[in-house]
Amino acid sequence: MKPDPIRARRSPNKQKRSSLLLDRVRQLTPSTQEKYVSPQPQTTELKSLPERLKYAYLGNNQQFSVIIANNLNREQEEKLLKVLRRHKKALG
Repeated sequence: MKPDPIRARRSPNKQKRSSLLLDRVRQLTPSTQEKYVSPQPQTTELKSLPERLKYAYLGNNQQFSVIIANNLNREQEEKLLKVLRRHKKALG
């Protein structure tokens, strides 16, 4: 039986590079399990909250509303919102 001419031309280094390239593409391709966050503003009806709570927004133009404590000072609120923005994908 004759060897396959296509396989005979492939070198082990070429196969290894191809495999490494495929692994790299898989790393860069977003997983289908990651939740997509729409850049468009969602129009949601905000309900009234108890006095100790208030709405804050993670995006511009009142996008991505979150409920936070009302008794935080400005610095605490900014730090909290910074952390929430960094982990926005973890929020539902």
